[in-house]
Amino acid sequence: MSLCFRSSLSHLSEKNEASGVSDLASRELDEGVDRPIIHPLSRYRLAKLYEETGQKEKAIEQYAKALETWKTSEEGLFEVGDTRERLESLKAETFKK
Repeated sequence: MSLCFRSSLSHLSEKNEASGVSDLASRELDEGVDRPIIHPLSRYRLAKLYEETGQKEKAIEQYAKALETWKTSEEGLFEVGDTRERLESLKAETFKK
């Protein structure tokens, strides 16, 4: 999958999140996210879609994979901090039962 196509999927996700059409964005990102080189921002957006649709375990998996890719290389990026917060919150919610 080309970088341009992955970028388009990320943009599609943002656009669909805003319009409430998350199923299509989720399917498209889900199909492309396990390709060899996927940008962690795409995983972040997919995780948010999973979270918004109640698929907490899938969201946790994608947030964790995004953070693994980011590690500490992009600490100043808003999404890195947001990913950490969302991941911790979902883990606490999901695993406290």
